[in-house]
Amino acid sequence: MSDKRDTPSFMSRIFPDITPLQQNKQENSVADKRKPRLKTHPIVDNFEPPPLQIVGNSTLTANDELSYQGNGVQNRIMKELKRGKISVERRLDLHGQTVEQAHQSCMRFIHHCQQAQQYCLLIIHGQGYRSTGGIPVLKQHIDCWLRQHDAVLAYCSALPRDGGKGAVYVLLRKNG
Repeated sequence: MSDKRDTPSFMSRIFPDITPLQQNKQENSVADKRKPRLKTHPIVDNFEPPPLQIVGNSTLTANDELSYQGNGVQNRIMKELKRGKISVERRLDLHGQTVEQAHQSCMRFIHHCQQAQQYCLLIIHGQGYRSTGGIPVLKQHIDCWLRQHDAVLAYCSALPRDGGKGAVYVLLRKNG
């Protein structure tokens, strides 16, 4: 014998004062809930990175935080960057690259992001635990390269969820 508890007559006997809701015949499309696509712009790849600058002896350790606030960058913007409140639009992972490779990758990445109008970046350089003597070689260079780059307004060490002291959030100036 089948149980007919979900039939309309059963429900109306149990709950006589309640009227059923009208069925909504409109379909909810998944496409309407998607995030808007990021702007895409053609990237011209005739970029030639500036010459590599090798950093001498640095006192940076794996546990040191990186931070740079260029002239004109408001304290409020820097706080938001440090708290991870500005959405990262693109990321670059430099793990396993030599200093020369990392320099080329980093400079091209910044150039292409600026062309594509992507201004908040995440660059993962690693903490240097596997480097000779535990010295964070790429971290030292990233600090130097970003500080000297004209397109960089500010940068700071990332939150743990994005790589912590082994990564930096980078804020670029807009073209124009």
